[in-house]
Amino acid sequence: MKSHLKRIAAPKSWQILRKERKWLVRSMPGAHRKERSLPLAVLIRDLLAFAKTMREVKNILTKKQVLINGKREKNEKRCVGLMDVVTFKDINESYRILIDKNERIVAKKIEKKTEVDLKPYKIKNKTLVKGKVQLNFSSGGNLIVEKDIYKTGDTLLMNVQKKEPGQHFKLEKGAVIYLTGGTHIGEQGIIESIEGKKIVMKIHDQQFETLKKYAFVIGKEKSAIDIN
Repeated sequence: MKSHLKRIAAPKSWQILRKERKWLVRSMPGAHRKERSLPLAVLIRDLLAFAKTMREVKNILTKKQVLINGKREKNEKRCVGLMDVVTFKDINESYRILIDKNERIVAKKIEKKTEVDLKPYKIKNKTLVKGKVQLNFSSGGNLIVEKDIYKTGDTLLMNVQKKEPGQHFKLEKGAVIYLTGGTHIGEQGIIESIEGKKIVMKIHDQQFETLKKYAFVIGKEKSAIDIN
């Protein structure tokens, strides 16, 4: 695989100047879909403007002050995607990766320090491992749990430092969801009802219908994390 990508061929979700330079860093294969993630270098240089050149990006990463979901990262090609938290220790700032209403990847600064170590994990499916239940997450990774109380589509809000189950948000009526696809992508609302593969939800006192697969539960009655 080539290490670089032509800017003109980069996913439309990347907010970059496509005619400024010809080449761009290609992200390493990862858990996130290509159009829903971007390389760490692009985040640092193009989205956050913390660097002007790749040399500056590499200098920042060499200092070992950049963390992704609590783990130090120095590979500029490492991809970051939906709900990942990127922390810059030297300036004491953290950003959550989200998708806006125009399907573009954005980095939202986390203002509440209590949310820096929190990441919601959507359960993609479950498997049995040596008689125990393994939860497999949509953003990659898995977790073995003692009790089978979780369902596909539910969310676990976990502390990335402790790596253990936190709050459990069910995909059910009254849940607050963040949409990762469809006409209302990037918006949040409350589930009114679930009918097969479809969800009826309320956004700003108006009802809309969307597919269940686009729902990312982020709380019960109110969002557990700030995404606005």
